[in-house]
Amino acid sequence: TAAATAVVVPTLSGSGAAPAYAVTKQDDGSLVLHLDRPEGLPGLQKQLKEMGVRAAVLEGDENCPTGAPPEAPWATMDYAMTVSSQPWSAIIRPDMIPDDTVLPDGRRVKGATLLIVAEFGKDHRTKGVSFRLVEKVPKCSVPGIGAGGPDAHL
Repeated sequence: TAAATAVVVPTLSGSGAAPAYAVTKQDDGSLVLHLDRPEGLPGLQKQLKEMGVRAAVLEGDENCPTGAPPEAPWATMDYAMTVSSQPWSAIIRPDMIPDDTVLPDGRRVKGATLLIVAEFGKDHRTKGVSFRLVEKVPKCSVPGIGAGGPDAHL
């Protein structure tokens, strides 16, 4: 297990409750993500951007008219995010999010973005998080979009 090198200050609720989210950078460059409540989504998005991670964070919407976004087909060989054994956490591997690439046939493809879709229960606690590498970030997404799936509890 890699040691933590930096802890990002999470968003706190006004009630003195646990943080809505937290991101911890590990010595190997991976990031440990904890997401507890929906009010942490904007801060999480901002923090990942400030850390140079090409990621988008959305709350799952069962009524999203476009459904699930398509995966970036060239970017699915390795997992850029895996669900951790710790409750409500996952590990993000920024080095597994592909940059712009030249394919063997000479075509140039745009880098992928890690799309994280969180689902919350009626108690506003994280129910599940799913993720996939996408070519284009959608305005909305249904929950349970792929890797992680609806049973991947952070």
